[in-house]
Amino acid sequence: CRWRTMGRRRRDAQRPQFRGETQLSPITGQPEIYYPKWKRRLKYVGSALVTAGMLVIAFVAMICSLNLQGYIKDDYWAEAIFHI
Repeated sequence: CRWRTMGRRRRDAQRPQFRGETQLSPITGQPEIYYPKWKRRLKYVGSALVTAGMLVIAFVAMICSLNLQGYIKDDYWAEAIFHI
């Protein structure tokens, strides 16, 4: 083969920081560390919620700043705190 990898066994070192559950590999039958999909998706959802919350805070801060500087004006909402 061109890369001279035929017949060689693959030896990838696992990161020592990787955490997971041990299970048997369906391909090799050897034990391997596995991180469940539901835990990974839970972390993705948590990250998305934190990011969305920070975006909302930034948006509200921007609206407040624009209101205080007088850039957003509307005669109908003259008494309101936020002029959107």
